[in-house]
Amino acid sequence: VFKDFQKPEEKIIAESLVLSNQGARGERAAALEIKALTARNPEKLLEAAEEYKKSYYPVEAFIAALAATSLGFQADSEIFAKGIKFLSSLDAYYPRFELDPLYGDFLKKISPFLKNISQGQVKIRAFLIGEFRVVVNGDPISLHLWEERRAILALIYILLDHKHRIPEDYLCELLWPNKWPRGSKYQRLLRARRNTIVSIIRKHLGDRERKLLIRKGDFYQLEDVWTDLGEIENLMRLADAVRDPAEKEELLARARELAKGELLPEFPYDSHIDEYRQYYNRLRKRLFGDNQT
Repeated sequence: VFKDFQKPEEKIIAESLVLSNQGARGERAAALEIKALTARNPEKLLEAAEEYKKSYYPVEAFIAALAATSLGFQADSEIFAKGIKFLSSLDAYYPRFELDPLYGDFLKKISPFLKNISQGQVKIRAFLIGEFRVVVNGDPISLHLWEERRAILALIYILLDHKHRIPEDYLCELLWPNKWPRGSKYQRLLRARRNTIVSIIRKHLGDRERKLLIRKGDFYQLEDVWTDLGEIENLMRLADAVRDPAEKEELLARARELAKGELLPEFPYDSHIDEYRQYYNRLRKRLFGDNQT
């Protein structure tokens, strides 16, 4: 992978590191990647990939992990297996890089490993466009059997966020707007109601060990999630990054296929969902122009 890699001047590297380290998490991940690349350190490259993924930069995460996997392969180290596992969680991206002059040949070699491992990698698949559907570990969830509509709404609110998380207080505000007066007594009741909603979600997701819907600081967050809305965003972002017109059109065609329906049409009068509906319609306008179908 690195046979044609030319190391930049030390001054450029130093200036890039200073700028990256002053930025947010994604930029700091870039600094870590720069250091790892110049040192040819696969362990640190995989760390950078993980930081990119946590910062919601999946393309950058894939590239850093691919470089780490290649170095791990050359050194016959355990990083190769770890890199394969990491790359498989981003399997939607690797077909696009098989034609890449730097990474393509190596990616074709490891492609069978990725295809074998990636099956069933994502635990939660949520379809927000058209009919709302949720699949957990390959099994569809019967939403009509849920005993509390607010639990379905809470799940939707978390799924809509691009990080699939929501502050606990904001969740209460969305589910019970202006319902509870101030005061510790009412706040305890509100928290109890919220905890009941969370328990219902976990029960129907089969999340007995609380590994799918987790509490992270003041947030509730879903883990191992794919949504069709998120996939559209990723495909459009990837299309913006590629130079080949045919590749770009292929990516946009896949995004258009996913974007043919309306966002959560079963919930037409929810103001929070409507904010995302307006955002989704802007994405559709970019994809279809004024001829949205």
